[in-house]
Amino acid sequence: SNKRLRAEWLGELSAMCSRISEMREALAEALTQMRPDRNFTALLKQRGLFSFCGLNRAQSERLRDEFAIYTPSNGRINVAGLNEENLDYVAQAVAAVL
Repeated sequence: SNKRLRAEWLGELSAMCSRISEMREALAEALTQMRPDRNFTALLKQRGLFSFCGLNRAQSERLRDEFAIYTPSNGRINVAGLNEENLDYVAQAVAAVL
């Protein structure tokens, strides 16, 4: 009911949504550059904190075992956990296990 707090919250929410969208786009672009034989446009159509990146169980296990990146066995990744410091590492790892 506090207009100032609501406006502050909406600003923070908008900033977070923009950041997640930017990370999703950057991941799709990086993967496309590393694996031009694959199509990653599905990542761009997804919304929310998580995305399915097309990994199967074996690939998800390799991601965990070889690169210490933990995903469920269905290949869902936490896009909100990506940032400028880890994006390239994650993209390289995903590209390597595909």
